[in-house]
Amino acid sequence: MKTCFLFMILSILTSCSMQKTKGVSLEQALSMSGENQAELEKVLEYYKNDSIKLEAARYLIRNMPFHFSRMEYFVSPEGERYVPDIRNFTDNQAVKRHCDSLQEKGYTIRKEIVYDIKALHSDYLIRNIDLAFQAWQKPWAKDISFEGFCRYILPYRAEVEPASDM
Repeated sequence: MKTCFLFMILSILTSCSMQKTKGVSLEQALSMSGENQAELEKVLEYYKNDSIKLEAARYLIRNMPFHFSRMEYFVSPEGERYVPDIRNFTDNQAVKRHCDSLQEKGYTIRKEIVYDIKALHSDYLIRNIDLAFQAWQKPWAKDISFEGFCRYILPYRAEVEPASDM
C-alpha cells in the first residue's frame, strides 16, 4: 500500500513539473522559427499597445515549437504536388478509388511534418488571437482566468490537423 501511495505521489509531482517546463522562452522560440521569425515579430508588433493580447501572443509563440501538423499529399511522376479535396467525394470508398487510381498512374504518397513555429503567418495568428478574445467575452467564459484562457480558448488547433481558417 505504501509503495502504491508513493508511486502516485511521484507520478503527480512528475506530471506537475513537466507542465511547468513545456514552454520555452520567447527568445528561444523566435530563434527556432528560422525564416518565419519576421512573421512572428509582426504579431508582437501588432499587439504592442495591448498588453493582454501581447501576452497572449507571447504565450502562443512560446508554445509553438511543440506543435505541428502532419501533411499527406501525392507527387506526380513529373514532381508536382497534388492534394485531393476529399469534400468532392461521396464516401470513403470513392476517396480510396481515386487514391488507388493515382498510384496506378505513378503518383507517390509523401508525408511531411510542418512545424507551426516555422510556418504560421502573422495574419493567421492575429485573426485567431482576436477570435479567441471574442470568445472569451461570451457569457460561458466569464469565470475563466487568463491562464485558463491561454490553455483552453486561445490555442488555434486541438491536435495535429493542418492549421485552417475554417
